[in-house]
Formats: sequence, C-alpha cells, structure tokens
Amino acid sequence: MLQKFLGSVEFAKIINDLSPLQCLDIGARGGPLDDLLPIAEATNLYGFEPDQIECERLNNAHSVNRNASTFKKVVFFPVALGQKQEKRTLYLTKHRGTSSLLKPIPKVGKRFSRSEYVTVEDTCDVNTFPLDDFLVSNAIKDVIYMKIDVEGFELEIFKSAKQLLSSSLMALHVEVAFIRIRLGQPCYWELESYLRNFDFIPIGFCNLHEWRHLTKTKFPNKSNGLIPFSKGQIAHGDMLFFKSLDSLKSKSPEECLKAAFLSMTYGYVDYAYQIIINNPSLKEYVENRYNISVEKELSTVSLHLLKQYRRSQIYAARRRFKKIITKALGI
Repeated sequence: MLQKFLGSVEFAKIINDLSPLQCLDIGARGGPLDDLLPIAEATNLYGFEPDQIECERLNNAHSVNRNASTFKKVVFFPVALGQKQEKRTLYLTKHRGTSSLLKPIPKVGKRFSRSEYVTVEDTCDVNTFPLDDFLVSNAIKDVIYMKIDVEGFELEIFKSAKQLLSSSLMALHVEVAFIRIRLGQPCYWELESYLRNFDFIPIGFCNLHEWRHLTKTKFPNKSNGLIPFSKGQIAHGDMLFFKSLDSLKSKSPEECLKAAFLSMTYGYVDYAYQIIINNPSLKEYVENRYNISVEKELSTVSLHLLKQYRRSQIYAARRRFKKIITKALGI
C-alpha cells in the first residue's frame, strides 16, 4: 500500500484506489530502472529478457527476497520480441549489454573507440514473438507504460504492438540512437515519426550520451593524448514519450489519472496538471470524491521534487569536491 506519492498523502490514496499500474520492461538485463520507484508499490511489472540465465537470475532475485522488491508484482519472461514469430540470430558482443538481434557494424564502433560494443564473440538462435500476441496469450491487459531498451530493435517491436500503442499505453521510455552502429538500426527521427502515428509526442530526455572519436572518456573529464578535453558527438540516449493532450480527451478518467501520475513520477508536474485540467469533469470528480484541491496536491509534489533536486545537486557537488581534493593530495 502506497503511503505517500512524492510527498502527497492524498495522491497516494487515489493511486491505491486505482487498479494496479500495468508496466512493461523490455530489455530488462540488470533489473528494473529506478524510474518507477515512486509508484512501484502500486505497479505490476512484466519484464522481458531473452538471456535465459539473466532472466532466471532476475526472477530469483525477486522471488527469493520478495520483501526487498518494492513492486506490487514482478515477473520476468525469457522471451525475445519481434515483428513476427520467427527464428532470429542474437549477436552476443564482447560488451554483453550491447548484444542485439541486429548485426553490428565494426567500423563505426571502432571509429568511436568502442570496439567492444561491436565485436561479436558468439551467436545464438532465439525465437521472437509479436508483443500484442504475447500480451493476449498471457492475459496481460491495460498496459499503460513501457520501457524499451533492445539495442536498435525498438522499431520492430513497436510494429508488433500496434494494438497496445493505439489503446491503453500512456507513456514510453525508449532508448534512441543518433549514430547507427548496427545494420538496419533506426535512428531517433524514425522512431519519433512512427510513434507520432499513435499520438505519442517527445517530452524530454531521461539521459543523453555523447561519444568522442579518440577516447571513451566522457565530457567534461580530461583524457590522455592529443586532445585531452573536448565535447563528444551525440550518440544515444533515453527519450520519454507521452500520449498527446488532445488524444487523452477520449480516454477514461482512470487512464487519464494514471497518465498524470506517470508524468509526475518523471518530474513533469506541469504536464500532469494539463492532463487533469484538460478534462474539467475529471478534476471535478477527483476533488469531490477525495475532498482535495488538485492544485494544492500538485504544488506539494512540485516542492517535493524541488527538494529532491537540490539534495542531488548538493550531493553531486560534494562528490566533485571530494574527487578534486583526493587528486590534489594524491590519495
């Protein structure tokens, strides 16, 4: 049972009244991201990880130590998703986190000092399944959120999930690329163009990575060699997409509320407010049913996030200072 949602007791009560938030984590290696922690206790999380050993580890981690899991329910499937049900080759790279169903382009990885990202150490065959079909066959309904990180295979999976994209899904956390390092890999603009067909709009980057040619050292750190200090070329990042405000007008009150809470979870309180006031009957329903002021609770969430941000900035500054002192003293 959720006690507080980003500082708001009243919003937590509303979330507890809703049906569980059905969320997908596609490409779950390493475990769930921290993104959903504010609403984890009200969330059913379904993960997909085709590496059977890693999938088994993830399931064991959550079943053996269930009390340590903050999610209401967590299940990981050893399943590879794709546009069709077929056998595909999985290219296992030296850096296992960049393994993909798309063949790497060695010269591009080497150009950016990331040979391990494109060096294939082994291959194996996997059977892919369309996402829409998998959800139906496993009775997973009303999915509102999907995080997807499948090393360039995102567009193929989107094409297997047209029903999901056009119905209940409210938010997408997607890895996007600006440099093709695999054959047939779509870049950011291709993903955005496809998702706009389903009324998803880009909201902001969750993170962004830049690559230099001569070193893996990231800006603003200094490297050895000819060019010790330089910015890099935008390479990839994680982009957040939400359903557009206009498209939400046709959604149910519960779907709109879930969309608003997901927006707040990612820090977009302003967008959450627009979702609610965009539907006057929804705002009236919430305030009358729960005897609250929507504006007051949104302000509570906003100030809570401000405090979190300031604490993170102070912590980061302390780490930088400690690093400088340690280097200066030669510790």
